[in-house]
Amino acid sequence: MNDPKCPQTDQADWKAAIAAVNAWRGLALQSFASAEQSVSETLLLLSDLPERGTRIALRHLVGQRFQDLEDALSTGGPFGDEGAVALAAVTAFRRHEHLRTVLAHGVAKIALDRQGRWVVVMRVLTFRGRQAERAVRVFEQIEAEALCEEIRLTAQRLCSTLSNLRSVLRQSLSTGLTSRLRNSASRDLIDPSPASVTTLGSHPARRHVRLVNCDPDY
Repeated sequence: MNDPKCPQTDQADWKAAIAAVNAWRGLALQSFASAEQSVSETLLLLSDLPERGTRIALRHLVGQRFQDLEDALSTGGPFGDEGAVALAAVTAFRRHEHLRTVLAHGVAKIALDRQGRWVVVMRVLTFRGRQAERAVRVFEQIEAEALCEEIRLTAQRLCSTLSNLRSVLRQSLSTGLTSRLRNSASRDLIDPSPASVTTLGSHPARRHVRLVNCDPDY
C-alpha cells in the first residue's frame, strides 16, 4: 500500500530527474575535459621549447600529465620561474580529481526525495593490485549542483591561466628566435666565416673572377 504521506511520482517527474542528472553529469565532465585539454596543450608547448623542453614528458594517462605539469611549474622545475600562478591553478583543480572517475565511470541510480529533488547513487568497480575495489558515492541535488559549479569555475580559471602562460612562452620563444637570428646575421656581416666566402680559384668557373677589386687600373 502506498504511503499517503509520500507524494506519488509520475513519469514526467522521473524523466525530468533523469534529464537533470545527465545534464549535471555532462557539464561536470565537460569541465574536466576542458581542463585536461588545456594541460595537454601546455605540456606540448613546453616540450617544444629549447633546452628546458627536453625535461618535459608527454605521457598517456591524464593523471600523469597533471603531475608532470605540476612538477614542471614547481620551484626547481624547468619552468618554475614563470609558473607560480599557473601552478596554483593546477593545484586548485586537482582537488576535484577524485570525482572524475566516479562521474565518468560510475553506474548511476536515481531517486527523488519528498520535495521532488533528485538523489543519485553512483557505484564504481576498479582493480588495484589484482584486488577489486568497490566505491559508492551519493550526490544530493543541491550539493551536487554547487559542486558542479565549483568544478566549472575552477576549470575555467585553470584554462585561462594556462592560456596566458602559453602566450607568454610563445612570445618569449619568438623574441628569443628573432634575437638569435639578428645576432647570427650580425656575426656574418662583421666576421664572415670562410665557408660563406668564395675565394679566387676556389671554383673552376670562378678562377678569373675577383670578388673585390680596389685597383682602378687593374
